[in-house]
Amino acid sequence: MVKSVRNKYSVLAETLICVIGIIIFAVFSHQNILPFILSFTGLLIAGIIINRNISTIRDFKILFGFNKISGGTFIYLFIAVVFGVLIAVVYRNHQHNFVLPDRLTYFAIIAMLIGSTEELVFRGFVQSHTRHINVIFSVIFATLAHTAYKCSFFIAHQSGYEMDIMFLMKWTILGGIVFGILKEYSNNIVPPLAGHAVFDLLVYGDSITVPWWIWS
Repeated sequence: MVKSVRNKYSVLAETLICVIGIIIFAVFSHQNILPFILSFTGLLIAGIIINRNISTIRDFKILFGFNKISGGTFIYLFIAVVFGVLIAVVYRNHQHNFVLPDRLTYFAIIAMLIGSTEELVFRGFVQSHTRHINVIFSVIFATLAHTAYKCSFFIAHQSGYEMDIMFLMKWTILGGIVFGILKEYSNNIVPPLAGHAVFDLLVYGDSITVPWWIWS
């Protein structure tokens, strides 16, 4: 990986293109055939940008934040999981659901994988890549990128389902900042990944049918 010899502007431009590609995917992924093709073109561009920064397993670990787990990592892991539970309770209460799911369905595994993937992309690639510019900037940029992706997806695909976008924006920003800080202090992607996975498990793990935002 040659990021060390590249200037900050090229890193920022590359990361911006990647984020824009992901947002294009979010907006057009459930549309008719031509927009659908456009959506996966955006995703492909993001994938190419991420892939071009990976030459070795070591690059992969550095890029996504898979560093050695120490005793201190477990403290941040615990904080992340507790935070994931708390915001899941807040979200379920906002949606007028029971505080916690009374059962888990097959979708629980898929829900955890979705949350984990988002963390790998935003707290992993986006935050780690822009850390070369500035640590605080990287946390804020990754948070705003994730929030833009999330809000774009829900705004574009509500289709009869009303989502409180301001509520979503507020809590996605808060969650992103907390997870971003935990990633920085732990020097590891594992705490935010676990916290987000637990959040999605508790929010969507009792879904009997696949939520509209996957198949609309």
